[in-house]
Amino acid sequence: MTKYLPPFLKIHSFASNMFVLTAIVSKDQQDSIQRRMSIACKTDLDDGQILVVCLLSQTELDKVYEIFKPLSKSWRGQFQALAKAVVNAYTDIQGK
Repeated sequence: MTKYLPPFLKIHSFASNMFVLTAIVSKDQQDSIQRRMSIACKTDLDDGQILVVCLLSQTELDKVYEIFKPLSKSWRGQFQALAKAVVNAYTDIQGK
């Protein structure tokens, strides 16, 4: 079994309706993100970790949240950790 670290994920607001999602994730988690949103930039880091950057509008961010919220309850392991990180970052930035 591959060792993985919990994802580090943060959403930053940089304009009235635009957001940057930054994450340090495993290769499998990065693949999961890429299937659900467009990745603007990715960089390989040490120990198999990848830095991922996504640019999102408010509408795109809301859609990403709606996708990951149910997954945070049904997925397990590293994918559940990723889904929970997305949901938590969204609620932090939206104040929900």
